[in-house]
Amino acid sequence: MKVNSPGTRPGSNSEFPWDNFDPETYHGNNYGKMLLPDRKILTRGASWFNRVALWRYSEGMGQFAHGVDVGPGSNLYPTLSMLAYCRKITLIEYGAANVEYLRKEIQYLSDSWRPFWTVISRFVGGRDFEWARRTLRERVTVVQGDIFTDLPVAEFDIGTMHFVAESLTAKPQEVRYGVRNFTRSLRRQSPFAMANMAGSHGYWVGDVWFPAAPVYATDVEWMLDLLAFKKWVEEIDKGGPSVHLDAEGKPMDDYSGYLVSTGLTF
Repeated sequence: MKVNSPGTRPGSNSEFPWDNFDPETYHGNNYGKMLLPDRKILTRGASWFNRVALWRYSEGMGQFAHGVDVGPGSNLYPTLSMLAYCRKITLIEYGAANVEYLRKEIQYLSDSWRPFWTVISRFVGGRDFEWARRTLRERVTVVQGDIFTDLPVAEFDIGTMHFVAESLTAKPQEVRYGVRNFTRSLRRQSPFAMANMAGSHGYWVGDVWFPAAPVYATDVEWMLDLLAFKKWVEEIDKGGPSVHLDAEGKPMDDYSGYLVSTGLTF
């Protein structure tokens, strides 16, 4: 039985059944194999973190004390991009099924993440996948929390948030609150990487419909003007079929591409 459907809800985050989000289905649709846009997004973020880390090391500052990934769902490549630079990383995720999935993956990272780690590895001294598996278990903790109410202020030193703010609500003001709360959770001049689905109005995960608010490069630029000391926003083409599938599992051509943003917080 389908749960929700496009256009039947006002679209506020709180009105959707996030505990029914199916992480295995979402992972299979989006990350079961590495897609070209994800390679580009990951390369951009990993390169940026490497650049900032090298500067820190040259100044004798060492590793970041504490990283954060906000709303990972079933996507671990943002966390992996920070892994070599952090003493510890906290994943803050709202959905109960996603929390369970992440905790299982952290205990033994599945082979589907090998291609993603291959991209990251060249930025972190060629460390192998077994190093990533072991270090993920040692350094990463999953916490169930709400992006609107549970993010601390100025707690973290480096952060990621991929496909979250625009994909948890149909209301633009909630997108802005999500981006603000993410950047506000970082200390001053902390590096971040953020990705967004451009132009999306919502998506199916199995037979459950979830909301989205269409954002574009100009929207992200405007939001980060108020929140980031430095920022770069890049548009990335789809590079292939849609990763959004309808309730019957057929591709939906309902978004225009991807956005990846990097920078330093105020």
